[in-house]
Amino acid sequence: MIIGHEQILRFFENALKEGRLSHAYGFIGPAQVGKKALASVVAAKLLGTTVEKLSMQPDYIYLERGEDEKTGKLKKVITIEQSRDLKGRLQNSTWGGGKRVVIIDGAELFNDESGNALLKILEEPPQNTFFFLIIKNEANLLATIRSRLQLFYFSLVSTREIENGLRARGVKSEEAEIFSRRASGKPGKAINFLNEENKIAYENLFSIFQQLSGAPFYKKIKLVEELYGDKDDGERGREAWQGILDQWIGWSRDWLLKKHGATEYASEPGIFSPVSFTGTELVKIIDGWSRVKKLLKENAHPRLAIEEALLKIK
Repeated sequence: MIIGHEQILRFFENALKEGRLSHAYGFIGPAQVGKKALASVVAAKLLGTTVEKLSMQPDYIYLERGEDEKTGKLKKVITIEQSRDLKGRLQNSTWGGGKRVVIIDGAELFNDESGNALLKILEEPPQNTFFFLIIKNEANLLATIRSRLQLFYFSLVSTREIENGLRARGVKSEEAEIFSRRASGKPGKAINFLNEENKIAYENLFSIFQQLSGAPFYKKIKLVEELYGDKDDGERGREAWQGILDQWIGWSRDWLLKKHGATEYASEPGIFSPVSFTGTELVKIIDGWSRVKKLLKENAHPRLAIEEALLKIK
């Protein structure tokens, strides 16, 4: 069941019914907003299976950035070897002569070499093969690949839609309301809260954030120390910190909304403990966390960047 994006879903339902699918689509939008979920639903219908059984379908190919075998860390790009492997798999006949679906998660991570190899596939796609490219950062997508795609933009989903979607999945009303507010418009994030470990991790992060207000620098360092854990400066660690910083920016925004009396727009009602920050100071805090996010994208060391930002928080 897809939460939100009704118009996009309706488009594909009609296209499937009328047999007028294009061979390549690009789904663009924030992480956890529902791009991969919708692509999986369409893929399952094309292949005559369910989303749960999609990975067992021989005519389904899922491609994402791989790991470095020596370090175990995520590679920064989708490599030329992966593009060549995809081309080799597509040269084989489909199972039973039917349709085939390729989902590429993180299509903006192709570099020039691997992207050119993918471009050749998209220019002359195998018969009855359909491509769905999942894209988080459109600015990094190669223009040559972009030109071969029919693009769909996935916007954030309303809190009410997410809440109703969770209830339809059997989630209790109280939890559905809480999780939908915490999701910041991202259905995938709300669904993740159904996992008890994710719920506990979120509440722990929330507690740490609240305690940062007014704490001396040494205590701030101690509070965030446990968050480093195995989040090294590899790609996985950077992505984990990007998620944490997004959450901190969101909660700082909630405090700012409180200052202006707009609590109904807040993602986390419990954020409104008394704080001494002025509106100007909160804007600086949000700018500071945003700067750390930018530094991490430029390969700065997470610990150093975050400690620098903590120095500037009152």
